[in-house]
Amino acid sequence: MRIIQPGNSESEEGIVEFKIGSPDRGLVSINRLVLDRGTCFSLPRQSVNGFLCITSGKAFLIYNPITGEKSPWIEINNKQARNQIAFGFDKQSNEHKVICISSSNSDSGSADSNNQKVNEVFTVGKNTWRIIDAVPPIALGVGYNEKVPYYVDGCIYRRIRPDIFHPWEREQILRFDIATEKFRIIPIPDFVIDPDRYKFSQTVELTEIDGCIAVLNWVNEVCISLWKFREVADGNIEWIEEIIDIPSHWNGKPDLSIQALTGTRQIFLHYQYSDSIFYYNRDTRESIRFPICSECDRERTIQV
Repeated sequence: MRIIQPGNSESEEGIVEFKIGSPDRGLVSINRLVLDRGTCFSLPRQSVNGFLCITSGKAFLIYNPITGEKSPWIEINNKQARNQIAFGFDKQSNEHKVICISSSNSDSGSADSNNQKVNEVFTVGKNTWRIIDAVPPIALGVGYNEKVPYYVDGCIYRRIRPDIFHPWEREQILRFDIATEKFRIIPIPDFVIDPDRYKFSQTVELTEIDGCIAVLNWVNEVCISLWKFREVADGNIEWIEEIIDIPSHWNGKPDLSIQALTGTRQIFLHYQYSDSIFYYNRDTRESIRFPICSECDRERTIQV
C-alpha cells in the first residue's frame, strides 16, 4: 500500500497503489485508489476483515483493496472539534463500525479528559451516526501525540505513552469494547516496559499476534522482546513474552513494525523507511528477506 501521488495545491487527487507480494511471486499490482480530498489523507495501519478505513480531514471512506469497491466519503458531523477515527468490527451484531472521539480543547496528552468524549458511532451499512455516553478516562492527545488505534478481536486499543514532560508516568493501554461500548485502562507492567530505561526510543507501538494484542519492546540490535497479553478469569491480565531475533542482514532502525500472518507461525518485520520486508518463522527463528521498492518513504505493509 503506497502513496504514489500525494496530491497538492494544484490537484485535489491523491493516488494510493495496492500490491500483493510474496518471496516467490514478487509484487503484483492489484488496484489503485483515487482520493479526491487533497493532501490530508493518511494510510491506515491495518485492515479489519479485509476492509480499510481511510480518513481525510473531516471525512472517511471504507475500501476493499482486493475488489476495488469503496464507499462514498462519509462526513463527520462535529467538524469544529479535533476528531480521532477508529475502525473495528462488532462480533455480536456482525457489523463494522467507525468510532469518532472528539476533543474541543487543545490538550496534547494530559490526563485531564473533561473536554473529551466519544462523540459518535457510525454503523457501516446502516449509514447512521449515533451518540454514546462513554467517555475516555484519559486524554488521547493531538498531532504528534495522537494515540493511534489498533483493532484486535472486537476491541480497539490505544497505547497511552508519557510525553517528555511526564516521563515518570506509567504506560498504559486504553481499550474500547465495540460491542459493549465501554472503556477499560490496562496498565503495562514494569517488567514489560522498564521504567528506568529511556523508553521513547526503546518501545514501538501495538500489534497483534496469536489473536492477542501485543507490545513490542526494543532490546538491542540483535533481538526484541514481544509481550502479548490476554484477559483471563475475573478480568485479570496475563502477559507472555516471546523473543524475536533480528535478521543478520537487517538494515533497519528501532521504529520497527511487526505483523503476524493469520493462521501461521509466520510474521513479517518492516520499518517505515526500509526497502524490504523480512519474513520470520517463529518456530525456526529464521528469516527471509523480500525486497519491496526503492521509494518507500510513504509505504505501509498490512495483511488483508
